Amino acid sequence: MSVYSRCRKYVNELPAGQCFATRELLTYGHRDAVDKCTQAMVGSGFVLRMARGVFVRNDLGLKLPTIEEIAETKARAFSKHMLPSKVAQAGVFGLEKPFKPRKKNSKTLPKKVFPPATATFSVLGTTSMFLTVHGYVKLEHISARKFFVAQHDLGKMLTGIWHASKDANINFEMLLWKANFAVTENRKFRQLAAWVPEWVHEHFRSPHESLLVHVPWRLYPFVEVPFPEVLSKMKPFGVQEGKEIYRFDTGCGASELLLGSSQDEAVSPRLRGLLVACLWGEHKFNMVRDHFSSS
Repeated sequence: MSVYSRCRKYVNELPAGQCFATRELLTYGHRDAVDKCTQAMVGSGFVLRMARGVFVRNDLGLKLPTIEEIAETKARAFSKHMLPSKVAQAGVFGLEKPFKPRKKNSKTLPKKVFPPATATFSVLGTTSMFLTVHGYVKLEHISARKFFVAQHDLGKMLTGIWHASKDANINFEMLLWKANFAVTENRKFRQLAAWVPEWVHEHFRSPHESLLVHVPWRLYPFVEVPFPEVLSKMKPFGVQEGKEIYRFDTGCGASELLLGSSQDEAVSPRLRGLLVACLWGEHKFNMVRDHFSSS
């Protein structure tokens, strides 16, 4: 089967209105051959070109893909994850970044002038711009923390506030009242708030829920810390401030855990797993230190 036949067969099997990128056809032949195939399919009217490297099958009664669908296909071809722009995330909650005039004496390098973008999206990657049938699309870089917080529906409010900056007049209490979070949503929202700057986090920190809210040690994926199987049969033990709750032995360092006198509050599996990880890390450090000091 020729390269053209394989590419055409792949396009025929796509759902109606589904955009595809040139990269999806590279397993069927060399890049030059694939480019000639897409050019031939466009010339015969079998597919329509939506943007550079993005096409759609020209079915009867086809409804052209939206600019969001074209941008998503383009971002996927370059392994970029796409989100609504920072301005759009802030605008959902009625927030807007105030205009800050530049200083007159500031020396800045001249920026490259781009045409006005019809749509802007945030991506975890480099900033780029390309032309589509609907106009120019800008894929704007966003920081990793903003991106991973915005992956969750509860975190979009945090990224919107973050974008609006300190200079915006934000009513934090009103935003929480409008959100009307449930108990579980409220707890997860406060967990995510620990990953944003302190000027945002300080408004969503609740001392009454300090025993129920634990900051995840990694932001994405947002999962529970795995619980060590070695401690699965241990009884919950209390943690008292200022009292030693563990000590090392000559073995692994996690075999002797001193239980606190108070059994009122049980340590969560997440905290216990973190404790064991710390014990192991310090024990390995001591072993390496003793080895080098004795040699």
